[in-house]
Amino acid sequence: GFSKIYPRCNSTDETLIHTLKDCPKVRDILVIGDLNNRLLDGNYDRCIDWLEDVLRELDNKVAVDFFHSALELLERQKQDAVSGQDGCYCSVNVDSAVSFGCIGFGAIARDHDGFVLGGYYGHSRKSVDAIWAELEALFEGLNLASRLHVDNLILESDNAWLVNTVKKREQHVTILGQCVKQECKAFRNFDSV
Repeated sequence: GFSKIYPRCNSTDETLIHTLKDCPKVRDILVIGDLNNRLLDGNYDRCIDWLEDVLRELDNKVAVDFFHSALELLERQKQDAVSGQDGCYCSVNVDSAVSFGCIGFGAIARDHDGFVLGGYYGHSRKSVDAIWAELEALFEGLNLASRLHVDNLILESDNAWLVNTVKKREQHVTILGQCVKQECKAFRNFDSV
């Protein structure tokens, strides 16, 4: 399994509060708010304890501003990632599953820092091979990236056959190869894929 020891202090189980306290954006908000690391250096076992201290330390209006600023920073990060600024890219991971005449497929879009920008999932009652289900997931992943107005796109799939077919789409003469070629026309919507 995975080690649950927090890598920076090696002394405790990692908790959500470790993540929040080490988040550069949360740190910036607390430092800008002139809190002098009071909320950053405390010892908290649960995230709710830290949030209670934040709310105790700040009056209601400032607490609202704190959370509003944190949400604004996250939204700005999302906009920067999808607009392709500073060499940013969007990674879209697609996957599917086939079981008893049904398929499930989905796509998750993340920015260069791993921040989730959006996702999509769907299902259908039809009996198809796994590769056709993967093609459906690819189609939905490209639609997701288009809806997010992504400039620079990285597509990810765990299906080697689909990846190879996409790479060599101009050479495939099968029906599936032609369908992949048709779906890949959506690549024109992006600066780089």
